[in-house]
Amino acid sequence: MAEMTQPTAEVRLEIDLNVSSPEGYARVRRSRIPVDLQVGESVIVFESEDQLSGPAQVARVDESFAYLDVKWDAMAHDSSIKPMASA
Repeated sequence: MAEMTQPTAEVRLEIDLNVSSPEGYARVRRSRIPVDLQVGESVIVFESEDQLSGPAQVARVDESFAYLDVKWDAMAHDSSIKPMASA
């Protein structure tokens, strides 16, 4: 995949670290994405349970999901993320 660029408008998408595609991409249901994403677009992903965030690039989009190539080594603690309330 091409080198990631800084997002022009910061699009933040919540991912689930426990769910990925067979290719290893994080996936986000399109109904949860507030904008139209284009392949190659840079976004910020976050995971509220572990308070992590980092950069990703849109790898592909289908009718149901956007698949994100997360730069896993750049994921870091983000104290601005509110942890999910436990049940």
